[in-house]
Parts: sequence; C-alpha cells; structure tokens
Amino acid sequence: MGHFIKALVAAQDLLVSFASDHGLRTPIPLEQGFALLPLLDDDLDAMIPAPQTGHVDGFVHLSVEFAALLRRASAAGSLVYLETDYFGGVGTQAAVAYRHGDVLVGPRASEAVGPINDALRAIGVRVVHPAIDEFDSVGLQHHRQFDRDQR
Repeated sequence: MGHFIKALVAAQDLLVSFASDHGLRTPIPLEQGFALLPLLDDDLDAMIPAPQTGHVDGFVHLSVEFAALLRRASAAGSLVYLETDYFGGVGTQAAVAYRHGDVLVGPRASEAVGPINDALRAIGVRVVHPAIDEFDSVGLQHHRQFDRDQR
C-alpha cells in the first residue's frame, strides 16, 4: 500500500488560521492537540504562483518561495511541512520544522525513517507507546493519500 502526502502539521489553531488566510480546507484533527493540513498541487500553485526559483534539496514540492512563506507563518507557532512518497515500503520522506521564523529541524530528506519523526519531535509530538514512533503517535498513519475530493 502506498503513502503519498504533502501536508502541514501544527497546533489546530495555527493551521485553522493558515488555512483561512490561504483559502484552504479545514485542517484534520490529530492526536496530542495537533492537526493536519493536506496540501494538493493546486493549493501550492495558488499560494505560490509561478515562476518559482527552485526547490529545496530532497523535496519534490517545497519551493524556495513556499519555504519562505512557511517561515513567516511560523511566527505564530511551530509547524512541520512533510512529504512522503512510499509504495510497498520503499520510497522517501522529507520534513522541515519551523518555530518563530527559525528552522528547528531540516530541511532533510531520506529513504530511511527519521526526517518526519525528528521534525514532529521538535514541535512537541511525544511517543505515547514505546512500540510506535512520533508519526504513529500523532496519528499520521491513518492519512495515506489526499486528492481533490477531500476539500
């Protein structure tokens, strides 16, 4: 089974404000007071119109301009931008965490598990059971793919 997402994770109120400012869907509640804001290609195109100057190394969808927008948005609190591209257990993940305009973790991409957990840990996600990681502790395993119908 595949896992293909690009999204923001942050406190619910921060993401509600961000979504409202940019005309995006309502964030999805997660565990531990966090929320998930799925980002479709159309959302990214609307927030950061072309031309864009390039992408952050290792990321498919994180343009330099979108990274700057996220840095500004983090003035209101901590947030993580993440991307996954997995099928049959093989693939890549990438993440970056921001707080108050500063980069906390990343940007980092890898074929190994780690970048997303490190970024989530930096914004306060805690492991709730020793057998699972930050990704599962916050409930991201339940969100495998987003499409246009989820508006």
